[in-house]
Amino acid sequence: MPTKRALIVDDSTTAQYRLKKMLRAYDLQIDAVDSGEAALLHLASHVPDVIFMDHLMPGMDGFRALQIIKSHPETAMVPVIMYTSKSGDVYTGQARALGALDVISKDTINATDLSKVMEGIHIYPLKRVQETVAEPEEVMLPDDGINPQLDISDLPPVEAVAAPAPRTEGPSSDNSRRIELRISQLEHAIDDSRRVITARLVREIQKLRYNISRELTEHVAPAEPLKKPDTPAADEAQSIPVAQPSRQGWFLPFATLAVVLIVGGFSFTYFNKLNERLSALSEQQAEQRSHLNDINNKLVELHTSLEMQSNMQTQLGVVNSGRVVKSNMLNDMVWAFNQNGAMPFNPDIMDPNAIKRLSEFVHRISQQGFKGAVWVNLSAGDFCVVTDSAGRAQLPGKDARMSDCMLLSELYTIENMMEEVVEEIDSNLVAINSVNRGDINVIVSRMDDQLLNYPTRQPQTLASEWNRVAQNNNRLTIELSDVDSLQ
Repeated sequence: MPTKRALIVDDSTTAQYRLKKMLRAYDLQIDAVDSGEAALLHLASHVPDVIFMDHLMPGMDGFRALQIIKSHPETAMVPVIMYTSKSGDVYTGQARALGALDVISKDTINATDLSKVMEGIHIYPLKRVQETVAEPEEVMLPDDGINPQLDISDLPPVEAVAAPAPRTEGPSSDNSRRIELRISQLEHAIDDSRRVITARLVREIQKLRYNISRELTEHVAPAEPLKKPDTPAADEAQSIPVAQPSRQGWFLPFATLAVVLIVGGFSFTYFNKLNERLSALSEQQAEQRSHLNDINNKLVELHTSLEMQSNMQTQLGVVNSGRVVKSNMLNDMVWAFNQNGAMPFNPDIMDPNAIKRLSEFVHRISQQGFKGAVWVNLSAGDFCVVTDSAGRAQLPGKDARMSDCMLLSELYTIENMMEEVVEEIDSNLVAINSVNRGDINVIVSRMDDQLLNYPTRQPQTLASEWNRVAQNNNRLTIELSDVDSLQ
């Protein structure tokens, strides 16, 4: 009865079988699951002494399952060995950093490598099992090259190796890796089958040689010397006995030869099918590699195109509405101004601080040597207001509802509001233009698009929520166009 347990986590039944075959040399009860999720369910009721974990599996991969196993107190001390086709110092370092004990390769694993890993966790082979029989036994011949005790029933059966269909799930790179693994497995299976069939043919040939030699010894004896006849020649001819060949004696060699030919025919057919399947897998792998190369080429072209567009935009300095500004410093100044473009509610329609900021901005860009147009875009917020005793608009109290106030657009039309704002800015443009000596032209325009959408207007809606949106929509933003872009 095994005293220790091992768990194999791999979605490939072929890889499971190969590892199970090598682990039979140890005193282990071996369990196998095909996914990381199934492994976690298994660990909920059984805690093994060692886990062999594949990396690439459908759903949860090996690294994620390893992290979960190491984070659980009951399974944190279980040695986990990554059993995968991946290799390299970088991958090994990643696996060990996540808690893996070691990494063994599916492609190059052998009994020696496995024994070193198992000895490190104090699991040793059974005393009665020192080596695993992986090849057919050699035929030992007598001195004369004939084996009289050889029988065709002693031959081990040839196991049919069916090539598993390549997986179609996952990305193309994953399918390519799996196809390479299938091809490697088929090559190993072909080598094993070739050795078995070669041993079988050697046995059949030896048995045939033995039977033919025995028949020749029994039936082809030297002729007896003839006595001198006393009768005429005709009587002599009648007295000489004629040996008749034994049909039964020659039947067995020919039957044996027929069996050998049949076995050889089956072997030839079997190898042809394996080679056809291997060729089909190779062609499929070549097609997928070609497809991956096409995708990579397209990605390179797309990346190059994006870089060219990015370089063109950087060189041209494209700004909103196609107005071009060459200086990155000017772009930064415009961005900083627009970030603070929201204007608070003002009973006099236009916030005087906004006019002051605009004048200072024009002065700074003039010092940077800018010549061109400053486009001032205005957007009026439709505040919900109440009027005081003098008839001036004021914001309502904090708890006021929409039913307690009315919109500015209902007191003044939007067109009238914008006209008043434009007139107020224009009245200050004389002082602004006198500073920049006419090199900068300030143009005021109305912007109809709202930055934020207003909430649904209902009587119970808080006026403060409505006015918060109106505050963001009550904005003054700018754009620049240098002289070259205006020509």
